[in-house]
Amino acid sequence: MSIRGSLRTMCIEDLFDWIDRRHLVGHLSVERGDAAHSFYFDQGAVTAASSNVPGEHLGQLLMSRGLVDEKVLSEAFSVQAETGVFLGKVLLMSEALDAESLREVLEIKLREAIWDVLSWQGGHFEFDEGPRGGSEFEIRVPLRTTLDLGKLQVQRSRAIRKLIPHDHLRFFVTDFFAVQDPESSERKRNQSARLVDCVERGLTLNQIILEHHGRRFQVTSQLAELIEKGALSLDRRSELRDSGQEDSSMDMEAAARSRAAGGNKVEALELSTRALQQDPENQSLQALHKELQRSLFAELSRELLGRFRVPKLLLKREELADMDLSDNERYLVGRIDGHWDLLSLIRIAPIREVDALLTFKRLHERGIIEI
Repeated sequence: MSIRGSLRTMCIEDLFDWIDRRHLVGHLSVERGDAAHSFYFDQGAVTAASSNVPGEHLGQLLMSRGLVDEKVLSEAFSVQAETGVFLGKVLLMSEALDAESLREVLEIKLREAIWDVLSWQGGHFEFDEGPRGGSEFEIRVPLRTTLDLGKLQVQRSRAIRKLIPHDHLRFFVTDFFAVQDPESSERKRNQSARLVDCVERGLTLNQIILEHHGRRFQVTSQLAELIEKGALSLDRRSELRDSGQEDSSMDMEAAARSRAAGGNKVEALELSTRALQQDPENQSLQALHKELQRSLFAELSRELLGRFRVPKLLLKREELADMDLSDNERYLVGRIDGHWDLLSLIRIAPIREVDALLTFKRLHERGIIEI
């Protein structure tokens, strides 16, 4: 059996409920905008999940919980590329990670993937019934329990979005004593201290999320808690200013197709990304966006990853501090030390691979790095 449709017609919560009540075995893919998730179900349990959202990748989850560092993860990715072995198994074989910790993180990965799509308003889905192939590390997370918890997560996410309405906001500390709550666990105090360090460095919300390996809900939830107890406040000077009327998604899609036909795939991708933000359920636009990503990734991989390359900074750190850099540029520049090679930097970054390659290319063209 195969079924596909719109999440406007059948909302994602009803779709999960249908799969759970019928104890179906099969694969579900859901898409909205430039985000895509894939799930496997087996008689009331989620057994696997994948996503193109970097913060939900296993490596980023492991680093965010302090279970591996960037060096260990980079070495594991190299072994995985050579052998095709599941990343988690590589880490187990090298004894960089124990089985209990891996299982815990994989269960978190499954639950958070479900919670993420529960917040979607619309999108498209396709469900194919049938058993999954063999797995190197079997995980089963009860779907019903995950859904019940997910409803609470969605409510919290919406409340947080009202409190912290966009990703370009900055914050400032209003009460240092409230940050280090003596009644909190040591781990939570450490997390708060790390967040405050980012705040004091003047980072925006999006930059803080990158520093925390793309863990959006976890970062925004912790920031909201600190705001609610008076430890932090929003810096209203960083509110977005209205830059004028945005073109319609239809106009941007037409412009993207025109740029792509003229060979300017970089501008075409930027336009299609902006158009998808306005019209995330436009399937023809999604198809264009995917094709541009695939094509650009192939071209940039040949250009930049055809041989071993180590990027080097051409400017001093203090010069970079005053430059107008995008969030991705600032994040990747901060990891260039003359030792990390280009491929390793791309693998460990909480940024989509094509976006990381485009960022390195722009940094090179701007004379900021040498490749």
